[in-house]
Amino acid sequence: MAPSHIAADDYEQLREVIASSLWRISPTLSATQREDVIQRSLLGLLQHRNRHEGVEHYSTSYLRQAAYHALIDELREANRRPEVELEESSVVLPSKKPGPDQWSLSQEIGQAIRECLRRLPAPRRLALSLVLLGHSVPEVAALGGWNAKKTENLVYRGRRDVKKCLQARGIEP
Repeated sequence: MAPSHIAADDYEQLREVIASSLWRISPTLSATQREDVIQRSLLGLLQHRNRHEGVEHYSTSYLRQAAYHALIDELREANRRPEVELEESSVVLPSKKPGPDQWSLSQEIGQAIRECLRRLPAPRRLALSLVLLGHSVPEVAALGGWNAKKTENLVYRGRRDVKKCLQARGIEP
């Protein structure tokens, strides 16, 4: 049985209480989902502690609520944007069935885009790939650990470089 109050700086014990709460709330979560929710809960507690000076303990009921709300947030986010793998095989063709010529052309263009993306410096490639997958610039900034302006520049320069690369290959927008 967990103690009724846990020190705010005892992250191992906070983690244990959150993990056991999640297990009770949703035993069907995968290990990666569970870890994401635990990390989201701990991050929320850390932010709460930084905003409210003098927080020394958290009650187990507060931790259960934090785990529950983090789980809800995670599920909402997952429903909003399903996860997509960053692999070449994840290219989605339009729903309208193209003719053989159009299909061949779209395959060539897709291959050219992938090759141009591969030539970009890693930060530009990551930022542009995430934006092309539907992430917003603030989300990409958070994922990449950059500020918003740097992320905007990475995406802008990445698009410019891909456009130049495609034009050099004779592919115009």
